[in-house]
Amino acid sequence: FFLMYRASQTLSKSSALFSSYVRQASHFIPPMRDGGISGLQYLKVSRTASQVFYIEPNNPPVNALRSEMLSDFEKVAEQFEKNPPRCIVMRCDVAGANIKEMQKQTPEQSEAYANRAKAAFRKLQTSGAPIIGFTTKFAIGGGLELLMHSDIRYSGPKALIQAPEVELDTYQSFGGTYLLPRFLGSSLALRAQLRSDRITLDQAVQHGLITEVVNDPDPNATVAKAFDDAMMIARKKPSVVQKNVQMVRFSTTGDAEEVCKQESKGFGETFEGGALGMRRFLEKYRLEEWGRSDNKVIHGEFKSLGIDTTQINSFLDVVQSADEDKAVNAIFLCGDVSGGDIKKLYKALTETPAQFSEFLEKEYLWHEMMRNHTNTPLFYFGGKILGGGGLGVFNSCKYKICRPETTFVMPEIELGACPDVAGTYDLARLGSVGRGMAVGAIDLNGNEAKEFGLADYLVSGDRMEHLKETLLDSIVEEDSVPVEEILQEFSIATEAPRHSKEEFDSIFGVDFSLREVIQNIKNGKDKENSLAQRAYEKMSKASSYGIVLSDIMNTAGKDMELKAARALEYEVWTNMDKSDFKESIHSRFILPRKERKNPSFAHPNIFEISDSDLENLQSDIQHLVDSVKGKVEGTEQLLFSSLE
Repeated sequence: FFLMYRASQTLSKSSALFSSYVRQASHFIPPMRDGGISGLQYLKVSRTASQVFYIEPNNPPVNALRSEMLSDFEKVAEQFEKNPPRCIVMRCDVAGANIKEMQKQTPEQSEAYANRAKAAFRKLQTSGAPIIGFTTKFAIGGGLELLMHSDIRYSGPKALIQAPEVELDTYQSFGGTYLLPRFLGSSLALRAQLRSDRITLDQAVQHGLITEVVNDPDPNATVAKAFDDAMMIARKKPSVVQKNVQMVRFSTTGDAEEVCKQESKGFGETFEGGALGMRRFLEKYRLEEWGRSDNKVIHGEFKSLGIDTTQINSFLDVVQSADEDKAVNAIFLCGDVSGGDIKKLYKALTETPAQFSEFLEKEYLWHEMMRNHTNTPLFYFGGKILGGGGLGVFNSCKYKICRPETTFVMPEIELGACPDVAGTYDLARLGSVGRGMAVGAIDLNGNEAKEFGLADYLVSGDRMEHLKETLLDSIVEEDSVPVEEILQEFSIATEAPRHSKEEFDSIFGVDFSLREVIQNIKNGKDKENSLAQRAYEKMSKASSYGIVLSDIMNTAGKDMELKAARALEYEVWTNMDKSDFKESIHSRFILPRKERKNPSFAHPNIFEISDSDLENLQSDIQHLVDSVKGKVEGTEQLLFSSLE
C-alpha cells in the first residue's frame, strides 16, 4: 500500500474519458452519467444507463490512498448497499498510500487505519454486485490490494504490479498478506513481498491474480474490455448474479460443508416465481430487462431458426405487457430466424390441421400488433439470417437494423407456397427486387437490403452491442441524444449491391409476364455470377406451383391495404394445394438425414413446363386466389378483431 513509483512516471488524467464518448472509436466506452453520490473528494463515480457504476480514484498524480479517499469509499459502499448496482467497474491505478500522512501515525492509529481500509474495500462487496477491477499503469501496494478485492481483474500490457512495503520497514495490511497467497500461493506471494519483486503479468495471469492482459498499448482498450464484461453482466437477472457472486466469494473463506449447503439453498431460491429462464430456454428464446426497474428496455432474443406457436404466444404477451407497463420504454429484438418451425408445421398439417391454422392466426395477430397496435417502439437487430417469418418480424418493427452480412430471404417457392407474414404487401412495394425475392427466392445481403429499402439502418456487426447500449441510454435517460441521431451515427455506408436495380428490372420488371421472366432467366443463366444465374439455380429446384402462386400474390398485393393482404395470405395458405408443400418438407426435413432427397413436385420444372401447362396452372391458381378474395373482410375480423 505504499507509494513506490518512480517520480518521473505520472498518471495521465482520464477524467475526459467519460465526460463524452466517441461512438466510432475502436474501443467503445458506453455513455457515462454522474453517479449521483454527493460529497466525494477523491473518488469519481459515474454510471451507465444499464446501471454499471464506475469508480475512479481522483488524487493526481499517482492516486495515493489517503484517509479522505477511504471516507469516499465508505460513502460509495453505503450508497451501493441502499441501491445495488448491476455491476461495478473500478480503476485500480493506485501507487500506494499517502506516506506523508501515514508516517505521522502512532501504532494504534496505523492499526485503525489498516482496519478502516480493509473494511471500506470489503464493504464495496456487500451490495452483491460483481466488481471488475483493472490497471493500465500501476497497482502498487494498496493499489494491488484494491485490485485483489475485485472479482474480475484486467491489466494493460505495461502495468506494474508490486508489493514493496518491506522497503519501508512494514508489510501489506490492506488485505495483501492473505489475498496475495490465495492467487500466487504462499511461497511466490512471500517472495514477491519480501523481495519487493515486480510480479510479472505472465505470472499474474498464470496464477489467476490477473484474469487477462489486454495486449493493446492504448489504455482505453483495457477500460473497454472491463466495460464489455460489465455490460454483459448487467443484462442478466440481478438477483441471480448477486447470488452467484456471493457464493464464489464465500467459497474462498467458508467451511466446505457450509459452502455446499449455501450453494444448494441459493440455487433453490433462484426458482422462486417459477423457473422462467429454464422454460424460456426450452421454448428457445430469452428475455432480459435492461436499465432500472422503473425505466427499462425489454430485450428478446430468438434462439431457434424456426418460430413456433409457443414463441409467438410468449412474444404476444411481451408486446402487450410492455404497452401496459409504464416502466417499459422500448423492446429490442434479435436472433437468427429463417421462418416457421418446419417440422412442427408439417406435423400439425398432417395430424392436427387446426393447429396449422392456429399458428397462422397467432403469427398474423402478433405481426399486426407489433406493426400498428403498440405504443412501445420496437427495434430489430439483424444477425446472420432473417427469412420467411423472421423477415416478417423484422418488417413489423419500427426500427429495422441489420449488418452487412445479414441474409434476407423468402424461400417459400422451395416449399410450394408463397411469401406470407405480409410478404404479399411488403415485397410488392419493392418493385422488381421484391418480385425477384418472391418469385426467384433471391436473397439480399445487408448492404442490398439497406440500398433497396428493406432495412432502415446498416451497422457493422462488431458495433451492434455498442449500438444497443447507446440506444438504451437514449431511451431511459433524460437529456439524451435522440434515437434517430444515434442510429445515423452508428450507420455505415452501403457498398455496391451484387446486382443493380436495373438488372432486377431487366429480369423481374413488373411489366413482364411470368413467362417473360422465365425466358429472361433462361437467356442470362449462363452468365457467371449474374442475377439470372442465381434465379435459375433457385427456381429450377423449386415448386412450379409455388412460383406461380407467389407471382400472382405479388401482383395482388400491390393494390391492397396491409390487413387485407394479411387476410388474403391466410386464406390462400389454408386453402392452397399443399401437395408440394408436404412433399418438400418431408423430403428435405422429415426423412432421416441420410435418406433426404430433392422433392418430386406435382408439376414439371418451371423452365421445362409447356406454355399450355403453365397457362393452366396460372388459371387454376388465379381462380383459387379470386375465390378467397371475397372472404378477406371477414378474415380480417377473425384475425384482428381483438386489436380493436
